[in-house]
Amino acid sequence: MKDGIHTAQRHDSALRHVTGQALYIDDIPEPPGSLHAALVLSPVACGRLTRLDLAEAAASPGVVAAFAARDIPGHNNVAGPGKLEPLFAEDKVEFAGQALAVVVADTMDAARAAAERAVIEVEPVDAILDIAAALARQAYVQAPSSLLRGDPDSALKAAVGGDWKGKLSSVLYAVGIVSTFWVPWLAQVIYVSVALLWLVPDRRIEHTLERRAEPLHRGD
Repeated sequence: MKDGIHTAQRHDSALRHVTGQALYIDDIPEPPGSLHAALVLSPVACGRLTRLDLAEAAASPGVVAAFAARDIPGHNNVAGPGKLEPLFAEDKVEFAGQALAVVVADTMDAARAAAERAVIEVEPVDAILDIAAALARQAYVQAPSSLLRGDPDSALKAAVGGDWKGKLSSVLYAVGIVSTFWVPWLAQVIYVSVALLWLVPDRRIEHTLERRAEPLHRGD
């Protein structure tokens, strides 16, 4: 790219898009023998899955196989380390449209038709619709966790001066101002404050910061 600043640039794929030449997945012929999958989805937003019968779905025309959580040989989890997100719901349904199973067939129409024949029974449970209700029921997205080594509380109390709460509040106050109104010279105040607070014993530094209304000039 050259002369890219303050000039109109053509998107790499714009020409093919506007001329109808762009290829999408549905435009590409599928390889011979391809199979198609359709998900069996939860009809309710919150509840307990009491029954999931895929017998009729598996016996439908064109169906090759049907899979649910019980058919997964490993862990039913597609989330990252330390988190839990099941591929298929097992006993708890957490949102409408959550995947319960998958049906694989020769064609997409056959897969979708078979998925509709799955027998689903869910015992509805009151959904949590706000933060207050979630906190009251301790319904967290994931369990609270912390990284701890040693005894930080005792170490902070025994640190220089011992007044770590006052020192920390002063630093956080200054950092908060910087994040709200970025003033270059204020960064120097923070750096010096942090150094003095931790190096000078039994001292606490307080700042009175004033924000003056000054005209802004282009290039400042």
